[in-house]
Amino acid sequence: MNNWKKYILGCTAGNILQLYDFIIYGYFAHIISVLFFPLKNEFISLLLTLAVFSSGSLVRPFSSLILGHLGDKYGRRVSLIISIGLMTVATALMGLIPTYSTIGILAPILLLICRILQSLAMSSEEVGAAIFLMENAPYNQRAYACSLILGSVFIGLLAGSLISIVITYWLTTADLYQWGWRLPFIFSAFFGFIALTIRIKQPESAEFATYKNNSNCQTYSTLKYIQVYSKSIIKIALISSLMGTSVYMLAVYIPSFLNSKTSLKLSSVMMLCSYAFALTFFLTIIVGKMSDLFVELPPKTEPGN
Repeated sequence: MNNWKKYILGCTAGNILQLYDFIIYGYFAHIISVLFFPLKNEFISLLLTLAVFSSGSLVRPFSSLILGHLGDKYGRRVSLIISIGLMTVATALMGLIPTYSTIGILAPILLLICRILQSLAMSSEEVGAAIFLMENAPYNQRAYACSLILGSVFIGLLAGSLISIVITYWLTTADLYQWGWRLPFIFSAFFGFIALTIRIKQPESAEFATYKNNSNCQTYSTLKYIQVYSKSIIKIALISSLMGTSVYMLAVYIPSFLNSKTSLKLSSVMMLCSYAFALTFFLTIIVGKMSDLFVELPPKTEPGN
């Protein structure tokens, strides 16, 4: 257990990439709306672009069940390798899709398919990585381990912000609309390859191996789990929705709104969001550390008990 920190890079690398991919769509949503939904009403175009983004949320509960099941049956590492590979491919393809002026209605359809594939991957990434790292961390540092995963969310958002700032600063508006908006999406293939390589080389969780070898462990079907832990599932979903809503507002809606409805430049909007992401990262780590210090955990039990 002393070497649990060797898992940090592998767990957070994928999560950083996932949220990097997540935010660049929000930052360039106004440009995407013009290129993929060229309607006379700019508001409707932007609304359709954001609808494509939010459509992925419809498949996330189902994909989380699938990848979560794979993680329980075959290992956390397997599930995380699948999620990072799928996210990398979907995001890179999003940067290569021809626009509406080139292939017509097929352009927004392909955009929608890529977004759904992104969401399929994202469903298991954050929670799966948290479980993977937590299982390898000392029992009295598990809150800190989980805070690293949550903190990596904001590192990914910050990375997407900074790269987008550089691109919008150096390119003209015409270049941004013509080809510049594609660069952050295509860059994700490089980052994804690095994260995937790290994940493949990473050993499986020792606690998961112990769990699989324990014949006394109770196993339920998915429906049985929902019946047994329904109250806990609802509580966690409601708490998580608070964070999800705030991140979506800051990373997607606010940048699009400020860029389209105010005189602020896109680079200025990105910089404001970057400050918020950096501050939230440090606060998340601090709260994780404080939880380990001041929150008393129940006695550790063996799998199956």
